[in-house]
Formats: sequence, C-alpha cells, structure tokens
Amino acid sequence: MSSLYQVGPYDVICKSRTRKDFDHVGNRRFRIIIENHCESYDKAKTKSDKSAIVLSIIRSIRNAGGNFIRRNRRLSCWEMMPLGHTKEKIGHALRHSIIAKAEAGEIRKSHRTISDVIGGGRKAKSKNETKN
Repeated sequence: MSSLYQVGPYDVICKSRTRKDFDHVGNRRFRIIIENHCESYDKAKTKSDKSAIVLSIIRSIRNAGGNFIRRNRRLSCWEMMPLGHTKEKIGHALRHSIIAKAEAGEIRKSHRTISDVIGGGRKAKSKNETKN
C-alpha cells in the first residue's frame, strides 16, 4: 500500500481491527488519555463541557505530533480523518470507557444508572406497569 501520509508514532489509527494497529504506540496512548478523561466526561453536565473535553483530547494528540488517521482503501493511502469523525470517535471511546468502568464497579454513576446508559435512557417497566 502506497502512503502519501506517513504514519507517525503518535498517530491514532482508526477504522482498523488489526492487532498491529491496536498495539500501535499512538493507539495505546489514546486509550490511556481516554481512561484519564472518562470520569470528568461522565461528570460534565452540559454538551459544551463534554465538547471541551473532547477538544482537549484532540489537542493532546496533536500537540504530541499525532493525528487521527485511517486507510483510504480506494486510493491505497493513509488520510487524516475529518474533525467531525474524530470527535465522534473520541465521544464513543469515552462513553464505552464509562460503561466498562461502571460495569466493573470502578466508578459510581451519580446522575444516571448503567441501565440508563445502555438502554438509551429508557426505564424498564415494572410488572405492575406492564399489566395495566
């Protein structure tokens, strides 16, 4: 695969399921950064607070000389991910980390339950509610 963009050590390789890319230094560093921010993201009350955390993660990666990249299979090269996709990836990683930690009992959900997060905020009906 030819590469117009050369993968650097601090790049986060996205849209790949290979072990090599999972173990890439930039991806390992990204997972640590996510772990360090998931509790503050969970406690953030507004969308703008959450967005500020996502942007600080992007700055951390970029300040170290990294980018969020993916393979363009059609052109057989690496390309930088658009900012919108990058934000989505970070938000997903943060939410996934929060759920994993809550399931493991490492963090306590203060303003919602884990079933709210997994079930999209829908409350399960009790037996009495389903009979009516």
